[in-house]
Amino acid sequence: MVANSPRNHQQSPYGMFPLLISLQSDLAELITSGSDNRLICKHNGLNGYGCSALPRDVIALGSCTCSSPTHRGITAAERTLETLRNADAESAEAFHDESERLCQSIRDRLAKLLQIPESIDIALTPSGTDVELLALALTRLRARRLHAQQPVAQSKRGIVNIVVGPSEVGSGTPIASAGQHYDTLLPSGQQASCNEPVCQSLCDDVDVHTVDVRDAHGQMLPESMIDSMVIEIVGKAIDQEQHVLLHIVAQNKTGMHAPTLDCVTRITRDFPDDVTVVVDAAQGRISRQGLREALKRNYLVFITGSKFYGGPPFAGCLMVPPALQPRPEESLDEKCWPAGLADYLIAAEVPPHWQTIRERLGQWINVGAMLRWSAALEEIQAYYDVSDHARLKIMRCFEAAVPETFSQGDGIELMPVFAPIEDPHQERLLESKTTVFGFRVRIDGKLLDRATLRKWHQRINLPIETTDSPDRSALEACYHLGQPVPFADGSSALRIALGGAMIVRIATDESIGNDLTARLDWLKTQLLRLRTKLQYLIAEANAIEAAN
Repeated sequence: MVANSPRNHQQSPYGMFPLLISLQSDLAELITSGSDNRLICKHNGLNGYGCSALPRDVIALGSCTCSSPTHRGITAAERTLETLRNADAESAEAFHDESERLCQSIRDRLAKLLQIPESIDIALTPSGTDVELLALALTRLRARRLHAQQPVAQSKRGIVNIVVGPSEVGSGTPIASAGQHYDTLLPSGQQASCNEPVCQSLCDDVDVHTVDVRDAHGQMLPESMIDSMVIEIVGKAIDQEQHVLLHIVAQNKTGMHAPTLDCVTRITRDFPDDVTVVVDAAQGRISRQGLREALKRNYLVFITGSKFYGGPPFAGCLMVPPALQPRPEESLDEKCWPAGLADYLIAAEVPPHWQTIRERLGQWINVGAMLRWSAALEEIQAYYDVSDHARLKIMRCFEAAVPETFSQGDGIELMPVFAPIEDPHQERLLESKTTVFGFRVRIDGKLLDRATLRKWHQRINLPIETTDSPDRSALEACYHLGQPVPFADGSSALRIALGGAMIVRIATDESIGNDLTARLDWLKTQLLRLRTKLQYLIAEANAIEAAN
């Protein structure tokens, strides 16, 4: 149930195009608006993931969750805000036109940076989780279109939504995949109840099936087993005359890909009109070539600017190839398009030629999303301005240094990862490198659970003040890691992730070293200092356990 928000919509001076908050609000408040509670900062200036709304002095190793913005990104957001304020001072119409222009500019620049063909449509969303709702709505639209000439019973087929690795994708994704609200605060500023339908008719049409990628002890399942489970669900769904939305996870929270491309290729070859594929590349850990290949196969693609690339949380988008784009002649009613999406997406965020869909989206203005995407684009630009050679060298250093550093730490257990791929041509630079490592912590022989690791995550992200430790400088440094991922046996894993902003820093920041070799040594030193801080917490916990 959606209710009025206590954060009442503000109006521009000319009374049109409602805003969530005044444009004269502080940048920190504006840039966290137009999404959900995950972005709201607490009394310590950090959100629930340990990130701030403005730049902070931290060693950023948590890009698999999100990151505090850089000065580079915030400067870009400030420029966008100034442009919007100037337009709003002129007239409401000028503000509306500028919002439209900015959203189109974001889509155009993103396509150029990621080298996406002009035929691909890009729809912006407030976060990566919201992309799931849009993909679900477009899939239902496609299913109805494909089967419109069939008997009525078949033309209204439901959707079987297959989510691979549900505990290792975005925390709200399994809920959103059912067409349900995943947070109590909606991007529009309205209030809702979690797990309630975004639109009842959409929820009624969707049946979610999940496929685990790890066993109860957190070990990776064989690819063949994951593929077999996916094939079985697809087969049963099609036998029951359902349409399938199949997720490929490209680098999930712990760096896995599943199911295999061969498996998905066979499925789409055998059932081209019964299966829609979406690549969940929300992590952003996908090469531009891999992105183009997925779109060429007519797969939908989720991507964000706020995980690997290091834009402020959150900024999502859906890339839509021609075969899956909405048709101008399609008339949409509640049974074809969920009205509840108007609380998540605004008209300006989707392409202008999606006219019938635009008419059913929100007419409010999401300034926060525009600011976040403006910052994210600056991060993406900075990342690709670094040479392939330098990026490869930094990634290779990271994927070698993490196992070397943390395999020597008592009580620290690194999770298995896929073996790195040697790619001399660097055509798949990002996908071929390991940029996320998970690790569990063992105290007195027992693995720590998620609740305990959440507390550790917070302590690692803040200074530990001590006067008598020789490791004082390491303990006082702040390290932002990826939040703990839970496993079926009750244990959990924190994550060390290399992100684009850190790569840019190592490639360019002479304050941490005169040349790349020196800056790579700086990275290794930071990993050693992180291990020192972890060992301090482990020793402290073991001492408490022994005393008890």
